[in-house]
Amino acid sequence: MENSGNSDPEVQLRERILAALKDDGRTTEAAIDVIDEQGMITLEGTVESEEVRQAAVKIASEQPDVIEVIDDLKVAETQPGEDWIDASQAAVFDSRVPYISNLDKDITNK
Repeated sequence: MENSGNSDPEVQLRERILAALKDDGRTTEAAIDVIDEQGMITLEGTVESEEVRQAAVKIASEQPDVIEVIDDLKVAETQPGEDWIDASQAAVFDSRVPYISNLDKDITNK
């Protein structure tokens, strides 16, 4: 990990956690914000599954100097037939509206 040159311990801890989340395949694509208040870490954002939420909490709690992790992550609710949109498509679609896959519909209407 590259040293940003910031000597503030809270900034360094936040950056370490963000880097650890990005480096882990389970949380690489997750939009998680990390707030550090003297080692009390709050995770915020919306993740795609309970597994991603649990992984993020575990990753943050394993970092040196973390006293406690407060889990304010939300798991997005998707319905059958809905798929997650790749981050590269986010500018095209409103992130509040789930993407409905045509693969789940009968497209042979005659």
